Order: sequence, then structure tokens, then C-alpha cells
Amino acid sequence: MHQICFITTVMADSYEEADKPPKFKRHKDYDYLLFTNLDPSLFDTSWTVTQIENKYIDNCPSNIIKSRYIKFMGWEYLPKALGKCYDTIIYCDATRVPTYKFNWEQLGEDAQTHGLVQKKHIRNAWQECRRLKRLPHKDSPQRINAVTDWFNSHDFPRGLLMPENCFFAYDPNNASVTSAFNSFWELFVTDITNRDQPLWSYFLWKHELKPLIYSDAQWRACFSLIMRKSIGFNGHRHNT
Repeated sequence: MHQICFITTVMADSYEEADKPPKFKRHKDYDYLLFTNLDPSLFDTSWTVTQIENKYIDNCPSNIIKSRYIKFMGWEYLPKALGKCYDTIIYCDATRVPTYKFNWEQLGEDAQTHGLVQKKHIRNAWQECRRLKRLPHKDSPQRINAVTDWFNSHDFPRGLLMPENCFFAYDPNNASVTSAFNSFWELFVTDITNRDQPLWSYFLWKHELKPLIYSDAQWRACFSLIMRKSIGFNGHRHNT
């Protein structure tokens, strides 16, 4: 049996502004960890709620950036801060919960074999940046321009895979995967953008990662969508 840990995160200025994950049926052999900057006692959920240590996120300029630390650097935090090691880490946004009946052992096996399991986005990174310029509530024009300038200056090809990042699974002991996460985080924490998907597409290419792509149907079987729109981060609207 794989040592599997599900992780999610809720970062907010107050509980009233935060996503509120519900109760759900858990597997007794897996861990379900929700990380937050709020008081854990405020939550009424089946997730095991843990307040993240400030030293890991105090350099993050916003709650959106803070939430991405666990998302992309959970492989670092779990052993360093909690002394926990796993074979597979499965991330999902707090607007979703893992389904009980899914074959998580198979997903764990796929993560071990391929390093990373994701879902393909309908757009590529360049297309997404063009779309975001028409949706200024998603990120500022200055940030989107900074990302496309980065792409151009680093010769990022057009038309490559951009996965969706609302859920994914990976092997935290795979050095190629964790190196890509670390490189992504070093740039993302500088506040170059609030949107992680286009930038993650670049680092997949840069680190020559080839994630196993699950279909829409496979991912729908993995997670139940409990909120159509995120409450947190003002509905994921940028601050400046």
C-alpha cells in the first residue's frame, strides 16, 4: 500500500473570507491535510487542519502566493515542518474533496511510475496569457506582460502542454519533479504573476518533465466539486 497524503490550503485575512471545505468520507490509511494561516479550530471539516509556520510564507506578498507554497512545495514542508514522508502527494483546491471510491492506489502507482500526473488544459500558456489580458480581474496587465516577457526572453516555445493545476499527484521523492517545483517557486514568490498555470507550463518544458495525463473523466472520478466559485482571494481576483 502506498503512503498517500492529500493536501489542500486555505489562506485568507479572516475565516469569513475563506473557502470552507466540508466534511467527507476519508480512507483510514491516508492522511488528509489542510494548511491555513487561520485558527484551525474555526474549521468544521474532515480535513486535518494545520496552521502553517509563518517562516515558510512570510516572504509571500499576498494570500494567493501563500496558498501556492503548499501547493508546489508541500514535498518540502511535510518532512521539514511535520516530520512526515510519503510515497505520493495529491493536491486539490479547497473547492474540491477527494472521492472515497476512487482507486487511489492506482493513482499512487502512476505517480511513482511517471513522477507527476496532471490534467491537460484546453489552452496552452501563450493562449492563456492572451486570454488573461482580456480578464483584468484575474491578474494585472503588468503581471501578464511580465510573464510573456519572461517567456520571450527564455525562448519558451508556443503550443506546448499547459496542465490544469486545480489538482495533481506526484512522487515527492522524484528529484526531477521537486527540482521543477523549486525552480517554479523561486520565480513565483517574486510576485511575477498570480496565475500559476502558464508559468508552470514553462517549467515543465524547462525541466523536460512529461507528466502522465489523466482524462477529464478520470479526474472527475477523483474529486467532487463542492463550490463552483472560490470564495477565497476575493474569488481569485488580484489585489493590484
